[in-house]
Amino acid sequence: MEKNKLLVVYNTCGISGRDNTAAYANSIQKILEQKFENGKIVISSCLNSPALMQPLMKATRGKGIDYNLIKEKLPVNVTFNHSVKKCREIYGDFEGYLYIDSGCSFTKAGDLQKLYDMFKSGPYAMASTRTTTDTGIGNWFGKEDEEVFQDGDLVVPVGKAINLHTQIFSHDLIEAYGHAIPDIFASYCTESTFSFLCAAIKKNWVMSKDVIVDHLWGMDGASSGFNPNGIIAHVMDPWKHLFRSPKPMEEIIKDPVGIKAGFGYEEVCDVLMHDESQFDSDGFCLNEDLEPFIKNNLFLKNDMLDYNTIDHTYVSDNYSTAP
Repeated sequence: MEKNKLLVVYNTCGISGRDNTAAYANSIQKILEQKFENGKIVISSCLNSPALMQPLMKATRGKGIDYNLIKEKLPVNVTFNHSVKKCREIYGDFEGYLYIDSGCSFTKAGDLQKLYDMFKSGPYAMASTRTTTDTGIGNWFGKEDEEVFQDGDLVVPVGKAINLHTQIFSHDLIEAYGHAIPDIFASYCTESTFSFLCAAIKKNWVMSKDVIVDHLWGMDGASSGFNPNGIIAHVMDPWKHLFRSPKPMEEIIKDPVGIKAGFGYEEVCDVLMHDESQFDSDGFCLNEDLEPFIKNNLFLKNDMLDYNTIDHTYVSDNYSTAP
């Protein structure tokens, strides 16, 4: 059975108590203007006030937009994975799953198609847009954005990263790991693992030079349910802040299986540097041990997090072939 092209997941969070529904409506309208065929939109909402969401749901009725209203305090990695899971149960698998931060908005009508075309143009398990703020490129590459993109789209090297704002995750990741995004992280550092998720399944991570989306920094509050006002950085090293993981990160990064397989973590802070000998010139892992190591250590087992029991209400609009 042929897969649908893209599931567009717009991620919102109401834990901070802010009323950002006007910004949500604007971003959703920008998605609708993309005119992308064979896609589906779902609003993945974590603890947004029903009083604020109901007018938005009413305004978008009949436009092919579903809502997954999650009623538990969970990290956005988990709520995204859950919304993907629920949509797959209804509509089947998609080639890719587009994560959109609530503060992000497309600026040009053809940009979603450009992003998808780039995603399909090579051995890519992840494909990202640029953003007007907070790309993370300066931290990770020590260069200005334009320097990094002087030769075109950026294939992210193993061990490097960019911040997660608007990014396609391939279905290949779900087949390998069960979910698209690692769910052991409470606030920081997820992105530092992405290049290894891709390399382990012989894929790359690419960032578009030309697709740039507007980004309002921390609009819903950055990790507000688990890191209000950035408090974690004052009480522990941020790279240690995990969610329900049975093992602390200090133990995971010392595991000889992962080290030997080439795993690295938060290399921008020299936490664990990867073994370059375990990767070829294309950035693909040369051994078969990295993939199971990642699955067993960066993704939670059912006894720690059962996605089937997450308290939620799923509201399905009529299926639409165009977001």
